[in-house]
Amino acid sequence: MTRRLGGEPLWTGLWLILLAATLTTRPLLPIDETRYLSVAWEMWLEGEILVPQLNGQAYSHKPPLLFWLIQLGWWAFGVDHWWPRLVAPLFGLACLFTTAALARRLGGAVINADSQQVYRDWRILTARPTPEDETRAPHFLYGHLALEAEYSAGAWLRDVAEALEDCRARNLRPIITGGAGLYFKALTEGLAPIPPIPPEIRANAGAELERLGLAGLHAELSRRDPETAAALDRANPARVLRAWEVLQATGTGLAAWHGTTAPALLPLDRTVAFALTPPRAWLMARCDARFDAMLEQGALDEAARVMALGLDPGLPGMKALGAPELMAHLAGEISLDAAASRAKTSTRRYAKRQLTWVRNQMFRWQVLSDHNAAENLAIATELTENAG
Repeated sequence: MTRRLGGEPLWTGLWLILLAATLTTRPLLPIDETRYLSVAWEMWLEGEILVPQLNGQAYSHKPPLLFWLIQLGWWAFGVDHWWPRLVAPLFGLACLFTTAALARRLGGAVINADSQQVYRDWRILTARPTPEDETRAPHFLYGHLALEAEYSAGAWLRDVAEALEDCRARNLRPIITGGAGLYFKALTEGLAPIPPIPPEIRANAGAELERLGLAGLHAELSRRDPETAAALDRANPARVLRAWEVLQATGTGLAAWHGTTAPALLPLDRTVAFALTPPRAWLMARCDARFDAMLEQGALDEAARVMALGLDPGLPGMKALGAPELMAHLAGEISLDAAASRAKTSTRRYAKRQLTWVRNQMFRWQVLSDHNAAENLAIATELTENAG
């Protein structure tokens, strides 16, 4: 989300200085500077340009009428628009800053690949696109599930297949974006046909995790399924729990199941794929600022509404970043300051895991490591159009 400021003449001057500074440095890949300026200007007019690290927040505003007239001059450059058919996946914690603009430029639609933005009761806490965002380009798989719904990578693959078919029928380029690395892996590499886990086994697995602790459950998994246990991130409770559930439900280890993986729905060589990995220090600061902004926007009230539903906290839909901490505060267990601090820590840890995932799993993806949204958008547009 962006905050709009008053005092346009002062901020206009600041932005023009910042814009001029960006043109003196080359991006990661060579792009035409006229196109870059046009992209930056278009994003600014749409209120999407971010001024990084300004009191830890992202700010933007609409320009005065004079700059609408100046924009007409940029239109005279005749920025190319044509609609190639490849899919453009984007992965990263903050990728939505670029995706909506990319969809508008390429005649595309935005398809969600975030495991929490699928739930309708979480909008603020998951940073789901706003209703205004959703009017700018078609959006799929956002807020289409009730919180109590069981959802998995396999279920998402079925849904995304329908969304892709809808895009084909409407002649829209699908732009798939989100932070669930497993979803992208399943989409581009295929997914093993593991049957759904029965609720009672999931409940028993959660109880075992609580009884044994993460290290203990991983040790037990190592004893019974050493191949799977050796490949797991033992610091990731969700991964260890998933492996345990599959073993308990099917009698076959997760690694063995992966040997039966079905063909990919969308192989990577049919896409133009980008992973956004901004500088770590900037990203960590943004995680903290992002949660503060969510609190200002009403995340605590949103958590209270969800808490009032009385749902099982172990459900996948109850695991939005910050939700357990805010609910602990609402239950009187911790202060709001403590809840915010813990939620920020959880978010930073999640962001670090995403960076690790990109490094280990997405080495064939194009990495955009700048935090400048206009530059990333220009590079993504150039590469996608050149792919044909």
